[in-house]
Amino acid sequence: MKPANSLKLIQKLGVGVNTIDLGAARRRGIAVCNMPGVNSNAVAEFTIGLMLSALRRIVYLDAQTRQGRWVIEPEIADSLRELKGKTVGVVGFGAIGWRVARLLTAFDAEVIYWSRADRPSTVGSQVGLEELFETADLISLHLPAAPNTHMFVGKQLLERSKRGAILVNTARGNLWTNRHC
Repeated sequence: MKPANSLKLIQKLGVGVNTIDLGAARRRGIAVCNMPGVNSNAVAEFTIGLMLSALRRIVYLDAQTRQGRWVIEPEIADSLRELKGKTVGVVGFGAIGWRVARLLTAFDAEVIYWSRADRPSTVGSQVGLEELFETADLISLHLPAAPNTHMFVGKQLLERSKRGAILVNTARGNLWTNRHC
């Protein structure tokens, strides 16, 4: 592969630059920039979509329909849920977390959130991290990839969560681990 000898800039859509070899860019004098906030709404909408998909078992029901199975078993029908009346915990209350919380209010969900800093808001109630995991029916992760967030959610927090709670991670993959769970 021919190197890009005249490359001057690597522009990343979004916040994370963790997929870019920053050391190699620095050695070659290539500037690396990101665009915080540009995809906040898209990520927030995708997060809501994943929540609805999990609650309504959309992937399972789509597969059943594609196989010609039109009748839903009673136990499946009884397991379908909605956001209305659910408590949703938002972990991280920056631009995306706040946007997710705001969208959730349109579904009549109760929003609780945890932030590393005090962030008063009229959208939801700020609570402690343990309380969030103990209370929430759905938990949505919105933290940056950083040394202090690596494997942030582990066995101790997951054991505190309600039985059947749904975890949605549209932030960074390394925020949680299912090892030893």
